[in-house]
Amino acid sequence: MEERDLASLRGLADRVEEALKSFNFPPAAGESGGFVVEIDAGDDEAVRYSYFETTVTLAADGFDAETFRVPVLDFMYCLLLSAQSIRGGGKGRVSFTESDMLIELVPQAPELKILRSWDPVPGNCGTDEFVVAVTRFTDAGLGFIADRYPAFRNNPTYQKLIDFRSGLVSASRRDRSPRWVRH
Repeated sequence: MEERDLASLRGLADRVEEALKSFNFPPAAGESGGFVVEIDAGDDEAVRYSYFETTVTLAADGFDAETFRVPVLDFMYCLLLSAQSIRGGGKGRVSFTESDMLIELVPQAPELKILRSWDPVPGNCGTDEFVVAVTRFTDAGLGFIADRYPAFRNNPTYQKLIDFRSGLVSASRRDRSPRWVRH
């Protein structure tokens, strides 16, 4: 791996950590203003789309960074499915449930062309960089939520995301499950 690629991945890790600081979830039980969030057996769809939101930044070579507010579990789901499709030689798509915006990820080895429905200017990033970013974002996000809301580990959405992430990692064989992943 070239030094430029390593520097890019280090920068990516910093951006993932910075993104976690912007998670905006309700206070957990026991915190000031907190309440018990019953998400262990909650409706899969409601948890995926309604419980947790965060601000994410889309950054790639070729266009300026953009910031969006998204339901984080749905965003993870779309990113993981896109990464799996790309690993299998297909295209990736990230749709935003709350709007008509669409991001398409088109493989052009060894990079991905990033097309946004709202802007004709394409961007690009390394395919491996994208897969690493998706894995790290998922690990960090699920870890943050599960640490704050331990009952979330019993929710079907959590298990689906863990399974998608495990499948992605198995395909690449480059990563290990973090300490918080419980199968």
